[in-house]
Amino acid sequence: FSGKEGLYRATLGLIVGRVGGKLLPAAEHLRDRLKDPDLTPEELRELFRDLLRRMIGLFFSAEVSPAMVQIFIREQQEPTPVFDELYDSLLRQMHELFTELFARNAGLPFPSARATLGAHAAIGQLFIFKTHQELIRRRMGWEKYMPEHLEEIMPTILFQIEAVTEAYRRNRHHA
Repeated sequence: FSGKEGLYRATLGLIVGRVGGKLLPAAEHLRDRLKDPDLTPEELRELFRDLLRRMIGLFFSAEVSPAMVQIFIREQQEPTPVFDELYDSLLRQMHELFTELFARNAGLPFPSARATLGAHAAIGQLFIFKTHQELIRRRMGWEKYMPEHLEEIMPTILFQIEAVTEAYRRNRHHA
């Protein structure tokens, strides 16, 4: 690995491979669907739900460990030279797709600063359950996340994000 940085780079490569291997093929399919000019609002909502379910399912699976999440957080807070690779190979693509789906569901122009910032805040709804899992597990009396807990968490996240997109749709000129 040629030192500590090489080992870190290889570790991040494995993480990107694992996460990207699950999300990027689905993202490509969703991007292809978004090219259809005749998508109905319900079809757009279902495409967004599909992406959200995939992201939630992956981030709460054993495939994404707390250590992996810590690396993602660390790279966000204190980017190393490896962040460019993480950004170019995974984060940018997923954030752009999420933003487009968020914008089209919220009735916002895409691309736009409002859509990008709104989507970023919505992504936080998803990640908070992973990054702050000890707090919510203790509050809920759960020793660890179990599949039945995900069945409670997923609709909560979906509801929150859909409520936000609906609020944008209703209040487009005030948001």
